[in-house]
Amino acid sequence: MVRTRSAEAANAGWCLNLIREHAGGRSNIRHSGALALAAGIPHRLSLTVLDHWQGERCTIEIELFEGDRKLRTFRFDCPH
Repeated sequence: MVRTRSAEAANAGWCLNLIREHAGGRSNIRHSGALALAAGIPHRLSLTVLDHWQGERCTIEIELFEGDRKLRTFRFDCPH
């Protein structure tokens, strides 16, 4: 589960990318949306379930936007 929080009320966009590379090729799954953040209150972006196979490279990328402007990008290795 991915959560975000803002110090002040804001409208934001988000995009979650799940990138998997393995012997059979590469796949990319994207979820995106918009949300209204209330100051100091966590908000769930997405709930995603994934299978991670031995020998594959898996990365989760989360981008946050304000309008068309990208505010921040987070990258994580997928949990095993």
